[in-house]
Amino acid sequence: MRTRDIDRNRFSTLLGQLYTRATLTQEELARRVGVSSAAVRNWLRGDEGGHGITVEKLRKVIETLFQADAFVKGEEETEAREFWQSSGVKAAFDERWFRGLQQAAEAEQSTLDLWNGQRAQAEGTGDEHQTSRSVFFFNVHTLPDPTEFYGRVKECFILEERTYNGASTSIVGPNKIGKTWLMQYLRLTAPQKLGKQFRVGYVDALSPSCMTVEGFITLAAKQFGVPLAPEYAEQGLTPLEQTIANLLDEKQSPVLCIDRFETFATRPAFDQHFFGGLRALAQAGLCLITTSKRRLVDIVTEATHVSSLINIFDQIVLEPFNEKEAKDFVKKKGMQAGFSEQECSYMLHYGQLEDRSWPPLRLQLAGQMLFEDKNVGDYHPDDPHYWRCFAERLEERYRGVLR
Repeated sequence: MRTRDIDRNRFSTLLGQLYTRATLTQEELARRVGVSSAAVRNWLRGDEGGHGITVEKLRKVIETLFQADAFVKGEEETEAREFWQSSGVKAAFDERWFRGLQQAAEAEQSTLDLWNGQRAQAEGTGDEHQTSRSVFFFNVHTLPDPTEFYGRVKECFILEERTYNGASTSIVGPNKIGKTWLMQYLRLTAPQKLGKQFRVGYVDALSPSCMTVEGFITLAAKQFGVPLAPEYAEQGLTPLEQTIANLLDEKQSPVLCIDRFETFATRPAFDQHFFGGLRALAQAGLCLITTSKRRLVDIVTEATHVSSLINIFDQIVLEPFNEKEAKDFVKKKGMQAGFSEQECSYMLHYGQLEDRSWPPLRLQLAGQMLFEDKNVGDYHPDDPHYWRCFAERLEERYRGVLR
């Protein structure tokens, strides 16, 4: 028998075992992966001509089987790797991608456990309000926990891949869209997802320390565990350059997150030489991640009239949640809050804009207001007047934080 036939039969056998463990029908597997039922049948039979599965579809198959608990507990990565290798695709099995699936599942289970614990405690004490404490995080600057970061799957993947490869990234989007939380999510998860060699520092360009280049250098070096004497910080970017070189010599991967980067362009001290030096540091091994409301190239060009100073960045644009992301958010947060299905539908309805988009901030606010009203006994879902006032109050609070 030819090797090709052996590989095809091995793939079909493993797929059959896994999808049987998952108690999925062929139709369910096909629907979740996004292929026809005939394609799944061909994979399972190992028909002549090969299964012809692509890397993208193979990932989707493994993701679907993983979510359906098809892999033996404790052996998930081993079994997934064996299944991947039996497929015959040329791409190597991506350990970081699969571990990301595991971490996402663990985070979701942790959230459910937290909610169940809160629920049980509330039922034991007779305090039903306890389940709603700190469930929503409206207009909170700091991401409280990685499990509180919802949606943005593609954006997270792109940012993680670029950071892992040492490439700089600019995160762009309107005010309060979630740019800072995406940056903070990377910081919180970098040791697990990227590796312990990654040293991720954070600087807010709006902070008083960043009024001068010296202050910025001191703060940035401190993020990497290097305190600078005042006289040393006055040497421009040179101390930071030395800090980066020392980290690289120690086989560390330095990453510097600069929040609200456009603030630098409003301060005369941050001139063409500063931006040029920052670019040189990035080319020397410093991975930069920035957030801004406008494109980085526009910000730097207006400040220095030289666009090439910042052309090393790729760009991630954040937009409001789509319907799928919004429903996922509402489902999980509503579960934590103890919302009924009808109350979840209210949160989804009032959390959207007219163009059927859902800013995360607005969803958080809609949920928070429902919590507040329920907790103080001011929730009247059968009264049309209540909902008119609810919509007006929500709009006022939402617009207030965007100004």
